[in-house]
Amino acid sequence: SFCSSPSAPPAAPSSPDLPAPPPRRDAHADRHLSRAALDSWSQKYYDYNAMPAVPGMSDLRAALKKKRNHVFLDTVMEMVNRATHAGAKKEKIRAARAEVLALAVDDVQGAEYIIECVLKRFRELDANVVMATLDLLDHLMRRVPYFYRYIANKRAFDIFWGFVDQMITGKPSKFELISSADVASRIIFLVRAWAEEFEPVIGPPRKLDQAASFIIANYEQRRLHISFPEVPPGRIPYVYPIVSKR
Repeated sequence: SFCSSPSAPPAAPSSPDLPAPPPRRDAHADRHLSRAALDSWSQKYYDYNAMPAVPGMSDLRAALKKKRNHVFLDTVMEMVNRATHAGAKKEKIRAARAEVLALAVDDVQGAEYIIECVLKRFRELDANVVMATLDLLDHLMRRVPYFYRYIANKRAFDIFWGFVDQMITGKPSKFELISSADVASRIIFLVRAWAEEFEPVIGPPRKLDQAASFIIANYEQRRLHISFPEVPPGRIPYVYPIVSKR
């Protein structure tokens, strides 16, 4: 077995059922908002726009083809590159991560572009860059409400499992990913950590949040064939806390 400066808040869609967004005070305001405020606004906002892994998801890649979005995408890609630069000093990495975090917290569309760039960064044939990208993803999952919904889709998990399967079977991934035991070990650790954060909140029958259920299902399917490492409690939860609606 294998082992090992804040921008203005986005305008809410026009819908009579959608509540007004809670006020933001700074780039880290969400961590100070009440769970009820996050649950009433953030989840409905994401659901209204069709979250990943749920039928009706707007096709981000189609939107990226529009010329008016290219400049923003390039800017976000530069931000992600700085935050995952393998040879950069720790102070620069921290500053770059804070820049990416501020964008993800303050702008829903910004978060969509960030995950698009993160998935692209995973295709780099440098294990140090990929590990730094996993660190950035871990950082965002812990600190951005509902960020997990952007990775709860087949496209993202095909890349994750591509790294892992290469180490188990030796078969190259269709994505031409770097072969690294460190990367594969980090992925299976994070997937288990995410799934275990969701379990007490979602629970059976897991129909309250389809994105969280998608991640749990991927973990449970794979743990039949892979030995996942134990996950110690973290000082910060591996997923930004969500509220059960049961």
